[in-house]
Amino acid sequence: MRVSTSRNRESPEPLPEGERDMSVRTEWAQAGSLQIEVTRDFEDAHGSTIDPCGVALLLGTNSVFAVEASDVDELLTLAARITAACEAFNRAQVAS
Repeated sequence: MRVSTSRNRESPEPLPEGERDMSVRTEWAQAGSLQIEVTRDFEDAHGSTIDPCGVALLLGTNSVFAVEASDVDELLTLAARITAACEAFNRAQVAS
């Protein structure tokens, strides 16, 4: 997975299957310890805020990972993609 570290709104090109871009910062947290919030009002330590009329999914423990979206439906689509990725992983584990 290639991850953009800029606030560029365009999706980066994905890397070939199985290849990862390890040059990005990685935040680790136990799934059960994550605090989760959806908000329209958030400002980070550098003064960056959510786009007007947008929302953000905030995930964090000692730091915050903010996923910005145009609306809650976009976040629900992301949640469905996460569910699909987990299901695909489980299918692959059973098949091997």
